[in-house]
Amino acid sequence: QTYRRRAVSLKHKVRQSMKKDTNASNGRVPDNMGYLTSSSNRVAVLRSLVNSPGSPSEIRDRLDIPRSTFQRILSELQERNWAEKKNGAYSATPLGKYVEGHISDCVETMSTLDRLEDFFEYVPFSEIGVGFEALVESEVTVPDTYNPHAPMERVLDALEDADEVRAVSHVITERASKAFHEAVLDGTTVVNVIERSVAETIFTRYDDRMEDVRGKDRTETHVYDGEFPFGLSIMDDTVFVSAYDDDGISRATLENDTDEMLEWAERYHERYRKEAESIENYTEPA
Repeated sequence: QTYRRRAVSLKHKVRQSMKKDTNASNGRVPDNMGYLTSSSNRVAVLRSLVNSPGSPSEIRDRLDIPRSTFQRILSELQERNWAEKKNGAYSATPLGKYVEGHISDCVETMSTLDRLEDFFEYVPFSEIGVGFEALVESEVTVPDTYNPHAPMERVLDALEDADEVRAVSHVITERASKAFHEAVLDGTTVVNVIERSVAETIFTRYDDRMEDVRGKDRTETHVYDGEFPFGLSIMDDTVFVSAYDDDGISRATLENDTDEMLEWAERYHERYRKEAESIENYTEPA
């Protein structure tokens, strides 16, 4: 719950910042923004006028909005010079397109914040050493009803296409072990730092795979005598951060390819690599 509060606090700060930026003179949200954000139907109608102009009946049918509500919104958009009628078809004016572009950016940012909450429920915000501007560029994958393993699968899917992988591994599963084994045999460069508990699991369950890749020039495995707060993989120039619950189940994967995130991830990986020992010097469990 502490992490959840941090995420909510982060969202609150962004909203407050947006208010200040939009009307610095008095700190109030401008009327135009308040008008749009107070109704999702208004945003939907304006977006439809931008992307798919048409007759009122065509637009309303696409949106499935009550006739009276739609007619009222359409009139309001015309009064604000955001919509216009030409040859029986309604479309957004240049001003309307400009407004829709900015509100869409705002909606996307807030949607990203909602997804980030799922991630920061398990990872303290302070552990991710980048600014918010870089974080909002992230894609977040979470489990759903149809795919409870979606966060881990997103990482393994990226592994299939990667030429170089640097990882800090918090847990190991049968599928992950198999995927890394196949990647190494296919020529992917892998530098992996694993917890001692992960090394014990590898030697206990997947020793045959370890023997297959042991000593290959393009592969390094290092054992860290401690615990990682989360899993991390750098696939070429894209960073994946995996959040786990107390049972070692992947609950969210954050994906980001900004320069700031990459630089932080490289420092994070190098820090643990230097503090770890080569698996060649690791004493296998009895």
